[in-house]
Amino acid sequence: MKSIKDILRRKNIFSCGKEKAAPDEKTIIKVFKEVALAEIRNLSPEDLRESHLKKKILYIKTAHPAISSEVWRKREKIINKANQILESDEIEEVKVK
Repeated sequence: MKSIKDILRRKNIFSCGKEKAAPDEKTIIKVFKEVALAEIRNLSPEDLRESHLKKKILYIKTAHPAISSEVWRKREKIINKANQILESDEIEEVKVK
């Protein structure tokens, strides 16, 4: 499996030029999910079912209410780490169902 940095580098997110390509919705969601999996123990990729980004708000649907509360509890830490990897403020808020 490729690392997140390699994927982002291939999409010219980390280019040295004046204009950086903005990450697309799939990349932002993938980075968020990878950070969430690293932060929350016993979380599997299947637990985060549906997700989409709209106006810098990430909407996530989970498999179980306990997972929703765990993601909600650690949302600030996950958002900060994901934005740090993306090197921009692409995610401002997370709404979990």
